[in-house]
Amino acid sequence: MTETEAAGKLGLGKARINTYCHDSTDGRRSSPDAEVLYLACTVLGFEFEYNGYRINASTLEGVAVKSTEMPPEQLSFEFDRQFYLTDDGGTVSVSIKRPVGRVEVSVSLRAVS
Repeated sequence: MTETEAAGKLGLGKARINTYCHDSTDGRRSSPDAEVLYLACTVLGFEFEYNGYRINASTLEGVAVKSTEMPPEQLSFEFDRQFYLTDDGGTVSVSIKRPVGRVEVSVSLRAVS
C-alpha cells in the first residue's frame, strides 16, 4: 500500500502519513499520535504490542487483552572454574544472530583442566 492509498483510506493528509514513514533530516522519525494508531487498527486492521498488551480494533472497545507471549528475560549463567583469556589453553566463542524481532547470543567457554 502506498502512502497516498493509506492517507486516503485513513482520511488523513499524505504529508502527515509521510512523517511516520520516513526519517527527518536529523535522522529521527516522528511517533504517531493516538488518532493515527486508532485509525490504523480500526480501518487497516493493524495490531500493535506495547508493554505486553496487544492493541487492535477489538481491544479498543475498552478491555485490553493481555499478550500471551512471555516478555524477554535477562539470562544469567555461572562459570566457576578458573579461566584466563590470555592463555592459549582455554577458548571463548561468541556468536550473534539477529532474526527479525530478537537477538540470539551464544557463548561457549572451554576451560583447561
